[in-house]
Amino acid sequence: PQGKLADIPVIQSNNLDEGTLFAQKQLNNSADFETWVRSAAVIYNTSYTEQALQQVYKLYPDIPEQGSPYYNAETPTSAGMTTDLGSRKYSPLESNQYKRSAAFFGDFTFQAHRRTYLKAATLGWKTNKNNVWSFEFKQNDKFASNGTGSPLGAYHGSELKYFFVRPDGRQK
Repeated sequence: PQGKLADIPVIQSNNLDEGTLFAQKQLNNSADFETWVRSAAVIYNTSYTEQALQQVYKLYPDIPEQGSPYYNAETPTSAGMTTDLGSRKYSPLESNQYKRSAAFFGDFTFQAHRRTYLKAATLGWKTNKNNVWSFEFKQNDKFASNGTGSPLGAYHGSELKYFFVRPDGRQK
């Protein structure tokens, strides 16, 4: 309650495709996306609401290849996400906004909060002797879904098995 931060090292992370697990699948066109963003994004400075929303629509265009799950090169252990990038994933296939909403939701709900916290942590230390680290988990498990990886990419929580379970599936 006093706004104090513990003077300890910190590590904070996110996954590349945080928003895919929670994204809206029923947004059928750009107008639906814009209505959803207007209701989902709380913009506190109301005099700039329209300006901020227009910037969001510009930063998250209706281009499936730029949506989440994002391009992620295949490696020996990661399926990556190199195919099907242009697919909208859900019908109507000519206009669905799922990948656009996944990109926005992941950034707005997860990535922005991580960055805000890390900035506060680096500015809030008394001694400035402790370190702050951050990483982004990008592995789309090649051994899931018959070797093709998850269609959600490196989704929220997909890294947990690497912290708590051995690659062969047994508990650590």
